[in-house]
Amino acid sequence: MFYLNFSDGDCLKGRLALSCISLVLVLGISFGCQRQDNLKQLDCGTAQRVDICGVCDGDGTSCLDCAGEPFGKARIDDCGICGGDNSTCIDCTGVANGGMQIDACGVCGGDNTYCADCTGVLWGSKEFDLCGVCGGDNSSCADCAGAPWGEKSIDACGVCGGDSSSCADCAGIPYGDKTVDGCGVCGGDNASCTDCAGVVHGTKAYDSCGVCGGDNSTCLDCAGVPNGMSVVDCWGVCGGLAQGCCETDLDCDDQDSCTDEACNLSGQCVYEVPEEICGDGIDNDCNPTTQCFLFTQGDFSIPMQPIAGNPNVSLSDFYEYEDWSAHTSFESSNWATFFLFEEWQGDIGLIYVLDKENDGSGGRHGLQYVGATGAELIVRDDPSDAQAWNTDMTTGSGTLSFRWNSCCTDGFGLGPLNTFGCIDFQVTENVGIDGLRLWLSEDEYIDRDIDDDFSLCLAD
Repeated sequence: MFYLNFSDGDCLKGRLALSCISLVLVLGISFGCQRQDNLKQLDCGTAQRVDICGVCDGDGTSCLDCAGEPFGKARIDDCGICGGDNSTCIDCTGVANGGMQIDACGVCGGDNTYCADCTGVLWGSKEFDLCGVCGGDNSSCADCAGAPWGEKSIDACGVCGGDSSSCADCAGIPYGDKTVDGCGVCGGDNASCTDCAGVVHGTKAYDSCGVCGGDNSTCLDCAGVPNGMSVVDCWGVCGGLAQGCCETDLDCDDQDSCTDEACNLSGQCVYEVPEEICGDGIDNDCNPTTQCFLFTQGDFSIPMQPIAGNPNVSLSDFYEYEDWSAHTSFESSNWATFFLFEEWQGDIGLIYVLDKENDGSGGRHGLQYVGATGAELIVRDDPSDAQAWNTDMTTGSGTLSFRWNSCCTDGFGLGPLNTFGCIDFQVTENVGIDGLRLWLSEDEYIDRDIDDDFSLCLAD
C-alpha cells in the first residue's frame, strides 16, 4: 500500500507536487492525507481536510440521514416524520395529506346526505311519500279511493269512481225529477197507454157511437149498423119508408111551405128542403137557426161555409197547437189563413193562422177587432204572445200582437160566433205576410189584400 504523507499535514488541492511530499510504500497502494482514513481527492490545490462524507473541507453533514447517521437509510416521509411510513397524515382514502374525511354518516368524502332524511336531519326518519312530499302520507296526490295518482274521482252523485248513474233519473240526469210512467215512458204522463176510461194499459176504447168501452149498441139503426140510416117503416120493415108512409102526395103534406113533399113509388114520403141562400134576406130553409156568414171587404162580399169537424172534435182540437205551431192542414207559407170551423155539437168559430211552420221565414203582425160580443179566444198561438193581448168578451173587442220565427206559426181561434152582427177587422202591422187567404169551404179558397179592412157578418 502507498501513502502520501504531506509534511504539513494538509491535503493539497491542485496538481500533485512531488517536491513537497515523502512517499511511503507499503503493501498495496493507498493515497490519503495525514489523519484521514480515505482519500477523497488527490488533486488539492490548497491545504484542506476531507470530512467523514469524503467532502473536502466538509462539515460531515452532507451524507447524514434524517437520524444523523452517515450514509444512513432513514428518510422523512410525506407526513414530515423521520423514518415514518406516511400513516400519520393519510386521509380516509389513504392519500397522505389528502382532504378527504369521514362524514357524520361514516362515508369517506361524504357530505352527510347518505344518512340524512328528506328534511336534512342526520339519521332522521322522514322520507318522501309517493306524492313527492317530504314526510307526507300519500294523501296530497291520492284520488277519492286513496290511491296515489289514481284516476278515480267523485261523480255527480257523490260516488267515488262512479258514472253518475246511481242518482240519475230515467233520462240520465243526476238528481233529475223524471220517472218512468205506467206506460214505460220516461217523463211521461201515462197518456201514451191510457185507455179512454183513463186506465193505464186499459182495454177500453171508444166505440162507433162515441161511447168509451161501448159495444156500438147505443147508436145502432134497425139493421144493426152503428150510426146507420135504416129505420123501420110504417109496415115494420127495417130500411123501408124512413120519412113516413104514404099512398099519395097529399099523405106527405106537412103544411110547411118551406118543403116540397112527394110520395115515391115505395110509399115513402120524400121531403126536399131548399138550401139557404146567404145575403138574400130570406129564410130559404125555413130554419131560423141556420147561420149564414158573409165575408165583406169594401164593396166585395162572398158567403163562407164552415168546415165541419169530426165527432167530438172541438175547435181547439182542430187547431192542434203543438211545438209553437198550428196543424190544421190549411196553413200557407207567408199568408194569413182565415176560415170558419163548425164543432161537432154545432158551435161555430173562426180560425186565423199566420204563416206555416218551418218555412224559413218569420214575421210580425198586429190585428184589432170589434163586434165579437160573447166570443172568447179559444186558442192562443202562442201563449207567450198572448200575454200582451187585450181582449174583452163583453164589448167583443180585441187588440192582438204577433211575433214568430221561421220554425213556427202564430194565430188564434175565436168563438162561438152564434149571436153577433158583424166582426170588423183591421190590420195594424204586417211584416212577412203577403195577403189574406180566405177559405170559402173545405175545398175552395180565394186570396184578398190584407192591408184593407174586412168584416165577417151573420146574414139571412
